Amino acid sequence: MTGSSRHSKLVPALAILAIAGAVLVWWLLGRRGDADTARPPAPAQAAASREAGAAASPRRDPPPGMRQVAPEGAPPVSRLKRELEDYRRASIYPHWSYPLTPDMEFLLRWNDAVTGDLALDDAQTMFVRFDGSAGRVFPGEPYTAWIEAWRIERGKKAALPLRVTRAAVEVTSGPAGGEAFEVTFRDDGQGGDVQAGDFIQTTRFVPSERDELSRATQARITAYVEVAGEPRMFVRDFVFAPRPVLEVVALRDELRDGSLVVHVDAEVHEAGVYTFYANLFAPDGTTPIATTKLSYPLVAGPQTADLVFFGKVLHDAGIDGPYVVKDLHGLKRQEGEELDVWWSHPAPHRTAAYRADELSDAEWNDPERTEKIANFERVIRELEQQGP
Repeated sequence: MTGSSRHSKLVPALAILAIAGAVLVWWLLGRRGDADTARPPAPAQAAASREAGAAASPRRDPPPGMRQVAPEGAPPVSRLKRELEDYRRASIYPHWSYPLTPDMEFLLRWNDAVTGDLALDDAQTMFVRFDGSAGRVFPGEPYTAWIEAWRIERGKKAALPLRVTRAAVEVTSGPAGGEAFEVTFRDDGQGGDVQAGDFIQTTRFVPSERDELSRATQARITAYVEVAGEPRMFVRDFVFAPRPVLEVVALRDELRDGSLVVHVDAEVHEAGVYTFYANLFAPDGTTPIATTKLSYPLVAGPQTADLVFFGKVLHDAGIDGPYVVKDLHGLKRQEGEELDVWWSHPAPHRTAAYRADELSDAEWNDPERTEKIANFERVIRELEQQGP
């Protein structure tokens, strides 16, 4: 079975500290029965950025005059002050838009297939790789998968002949799981195979054209292979969209409330809650600057959703436009048996030539952040009043 060779080595500090801060505040407040749900960004920054359908729980404050006492073993005040400063620094950008750096491969290479080299022997001199052309396959797109094996001889890689005796696509989501149809691997330079006779076996098909995959969104190829004189079995998982749910018609941009807003004009085929992901780059199209993730409830028909790149992120980067918006993709959230259905718009968009100093330098000032900081400060004051 293929393993993962590529995992994200960096999760944004913002996300880590936001989670840690939420847990810490919950504990410091005396472990109330219900934790408050996260509030959306302020209207002036991105009114529609909240996760649609999430309703805030009512706040349950202690009765007037009841003093909150820190539980036994509470962190020292000095530690809480450090935590507060860490949170202040990390939360100057909202959780839905923050700086994008070259090492954030999970965002920059969001649609790469996750795969790795699998050792066939204990001495790790023989390896096999079962790879794919993409992590997610969109409507009308072909999916190509290939399997190859090699031996390490005197520090060099020598291809090993292999033979795929049988291979089939299996549905792994929804109620109708199991084998769907057989596929053929070839090494003749046709049907997706790059070069004949190079010992790399390849198969290619269009998932959205298969009736067997009309409802599922996740599947795998199971291949039975003879390699190095032994029969073996390998699997290659992939995600696909069985039908189009949203198509981008046009992209427009403007500066609004100190942030960069890219309007996504789209034709929505199915009503539902849609999540939008996008990355922003410098004029060269390769230097990353910012990322955003926002969700909206959309009805069927022509609709417009806004991508908001928080102003301070661009201001702090100090790079003037025109900016390049790429990696625009997203999903329609599903309920029930079917998994979320993905959509994509591969064409980049170049914005107007905005200057970095036209973007706001203001920190994120959402009620969610304000409340967390106030809770930190309140508990610190109470601990200081209690003394040692």
